[in-house]
Amino acid sequence: MASRQQSCGICLVGHVLAALLLTSCLAQQPGRPSLVVTMVQDLGVIVEGQNSTGISLGCVEISPVTDQLELRWLRNGMDLPLDRQTIQSGTVLLTRLDLTGTGEFLEADSGRYECRARNTETNESATSDLFDLTVNVRAQILQLQGQEVQTNRNINLTCSARGTTPITYTWLMDGTVLQNEISSDLQNRFSIADAKRNDTGNYSCQVLNNFGNQMQTAVLNVIEAPDLGPAYAPRVVAGQLKAITIEWDPADFAFIGNTPITAYAAECVRAGTGTTPIRSSTLPPTQRSATIPGLAPGQLYSCFLTVTNKVGATASQSNSAAVREEAPSEAPMISSATATSSTSIQVQWEAINAASYNGVLRGYRVEVTARNCTSCPCRAYSCQTEGTFPTLPSVLSNTAIGLRKFTEYDVTVVAFNNAGSSVPSSPMRVMTKADLPDMPTNIKAEPAHGASGLMLTYTPPEEPNGVITRYDITYESLDPSFTVARETLPNRMGIDQAVVETIVNGLRRKTRYNFTIAGVNSIGVGLPGRVIGTTEAFPLITTTAAAIAVSKNAETVVLQCRVEADPTSSIFWNHPGNATRVPANADGSLTITKVQESDAGIYICTATNIWGTATTNVTVEVTRK
Repeated sequence: MASRQQSCGICLVGHVLAALLLTSCLAQQPGRPSLVVTMVQDLGVIVEGQNSTGISLGCVEISPVTDQLELRWLRNGMDLPLDRQTIQSGTVLLTRLDLTGTGEFLEADSGRYECRARNTETNESATSDLFDLTVNVRAQILQLQGQEVQTNRNINLTCSARGTTPITYTWLMDGTVLQNEISSDLQNRFSIADAKRNDTGNYSCQVLNNFGNQMQTAVLNVIEAPDLGPAYAPRVVAGQLKAITIEWDPADFAFIGNTPITAYAAECVRAGTGTTPIRSSTLPPTQRSATIPGLAPGQLYSCFLTVTNKVGATASQSNSAAVREEAPSEAPMISSATATSSTSIQVQWEAINAASYNGVLRGYRVEVTARNCTSCPCRAYSCQTEGTFPTLPSVLSNTAIGLRKFTEYDVTVVAFNNAGSSVPSSPMRVMTKADLPDMPTNIKAEPAHGASGLMLTYTPPEEPNGVITRYDITYESLDPSFTVARETLPNRMGIDQAVVETIVNGLRRKTRYNFTIAGVNSIGVGLPGRVIGTTEAFPLITTTAAAIAVSKNAETVVLQCRVEADPTSSIFWNHPGNATRVPANADGSLTITKVQESDAGIYICTATNIWGTATTNVTVEVTRK
């Protein structure tokens, strides 16, 4: 009995579970050592990762201790490594399995433990009672990944966890609870059908069990092609030369698609034509404007912007702008130009191509310029044909009116818009038809060659309206007491001179005459010019002697020179040998006294008034008788 007590006392050394060991010791029979295996255990609530003195599993054998004793630890029927501590004292062999060698329990330490002893000499064996060890694990999240998906797709967010079940899964979006679910599974899903842009956000998964909790957040980004807005259109800068500039600001877009813009492209298409758009090169995302070159002058374009991200591209609404007009780039071509009268020319020309309008074509202008023109205006006429183009016919016509008669013109046609005129067409030379001449101008009637004649002077018409072949001069007396039948004198002299002179003789002196002068060309007699002339103004010497013979030393000789004039004329005499003019007597005569031989010669009587001068000669012969 004493030896059993000693053995049991050794069994109790260093361990708090003496009661179990005493029970085992008392069960042995004296003198019959036997193999007894007892599990020594210390059980409590165990949580993974928490520091603890842990559990010591003891395996006790009471028998004579021999070298033939073999002890084994098993977990879930599988041998554990043989690196456990074994304490031997006398006839008691105590082996301990320390499950807290690292100071923390692991989930892998959970299982069904047993200790087996075998005497290799007697082959006697014994197995301890089974001991179930559970290491509880606090709820933890193993994986929660963010996603980037395109709109209208179905989405599954998966939260993978570990821990002792059951676990409560709570889903939140930006702090708002979406779903709460208790599950025995270590994985939980939150599903979104037909995802939209407003499903983008921070999604959190919280796991909770009796031993702890954890939350983790991931980002869900629902992306789509840019949404510029139903009415968005870029700003356009009009009025440039063969170009339009498009400007934009991403801040004006409704939604860029939850993903960065990767490129822009600007395009312009000629309004109403359906032509292929003129497109800029691909522009970087930092660009904020683009200039589209190579556009047709004066045309209206619809311009829009295409915005691209990695999902796709979206085009904006269009905005219209006109390119600056330029003068038409094509000259019309005259097909015919014909004089329709003495003052008009009808012109026909071919319309220019619509592609050459370079703007809104306002019309065509017919320009007629007189050749060899020295007076203004030389460009006597310009007209325009306006209409809706290109609905006018391809061949157009207009009549230039108000032109100078019988004048050679260079006719040209230009097309014009608000920016200016095209280069003129090749000129076509046309002469207007002849017409009756205008009246002569600067007509004068002055006495000439005595009182019976008048000198008519006049300037040809400014507008002869043809080739003048003669002038018709008609005159008649204005004195009621003396009538002369109307008489026409054709004058073909001096028709090409700047001033024409004509002498009309055989007129009655002191009589007023009415003269009309008209040019004549191939069409007929033109407008007459009128002038009144009077023959009474010119001095007329009525009485004189052609020659007188006198004797030397004669007392007196009288040379007669009677003059009729109105107003009264001044009369004087000249002698060839004497340069001094000698005034005449009151009746116009000249008296020579005491005649000498030196008085012989030709004497000249001169009568002058404001209208002219008349002269007559008298020859004086001196004899010696």
